Amino acid sequence: MKVKLPKMKKDEIENLIKDQMLCRIAFHGDEYPYIVPFQYIFMDGSLYFHFTNYGKKIKLLNRDQRSCVEIEKYVPDLSEYSFVVLRGTLKVVTDFEERAKVIKKIFIDNGFKILYDKDLDIPIADGFYFTVSYPGFTGNELVEKLFYYGISTVSLDNTGSEYKEGIRVCVSMIKPDQFPVLEQRLKAFKNNST
Repeated sequence: MKVKLPKMKKDEIENLIKDQMLCRIAFHGDEYPYIVPFQYIFMDGSLYFHFTNYGKKIKLLNRDQRSCVEIEKYVPDLSEYSFVVLRGTLKVVTDFEERAKVIKKIFIDNGFKILYDKDLDIPIADGFYFTVSYPGFTGNELVEKLFYYGISTVSLDNTGSEYKEGIRVCVSMIKPDQFPVLEQRLKAFKNNST
C-alpha cells in the first residue's frame, strides 16, 4: 500500500520548527553526506545551532556552507509524524549586534524585561551588553539565582547604576553555539521561579 504524506502549510512548518529543539544537518561530505544532530533555536526566520568550533563538521563547513536541515516530530507509535527538510547555507554568527538580538530574545521569551533601551532618550545600540530585570527579584538575587543555572551576569547594583532590580548580560562571551543551552537554562529558571 502506498501512502502519500500531505503537504504542510507554511504556518504548520513554522510551528513544527518552533516547537522542536533538535534537528539533523547534512553536510557535503568527502564521499557521502555527513549527517549530525544539533540543538537549535528559531528566531526571525533563521535557525541558530548549538555548534562547537572543531571537528569534522567545521572542516566540511569551511569547505562548503551548503547544507540540508531536517526537523521532525512524531509520537512513539508513528500514528502522527511530520517533518520538514530545509536547504540553505550556514554561516557563523560573529556580529555582536546579531548576537545581542538573539540573546535578548531568549531572555524576553523567558519572562525577562528589558530594563532600559535608551540613555538620555537616545536608543542604546545592541552590542556588548544589555540590561534586563525579572519580576520579584533584585539584581543581586537574580545574579545568585541564575548562577545556579550556570548563567553568570552582573548586578546593576554593582555597576553604580541607579537601578537595583536589573542585571547586565554580557553578549561578547556568549558564543552562538551556546544559544540553545542558554535557552534551556533560562526555561528551567522560568519554570522553577513561577
